[in-house]
Amino acid sequence: MASRMAGGHGIAEGVSVERLRDLARRCRDLAELTAVPEVVRELERIARALDDEAGLHEGE
Repeated sequence: MASRMAGGHGIAEGVSVERLRDLARRCRDLAELTAVPEVVRELERIARALDDEAGLHEGE
């Protein structure tokens, strides 16, 4: 928390961004493995949301 207040990026924040990106990648991997169009679309939406969230955390 102190590093965020000082304008820096803490280790925990970097891990969170990497975790979000990893989850997004895993969603995309699962989307490629399924043949159910609704599931593919939902997994891709989740992946985009995770990537968006990771991008927001990087800018803080």
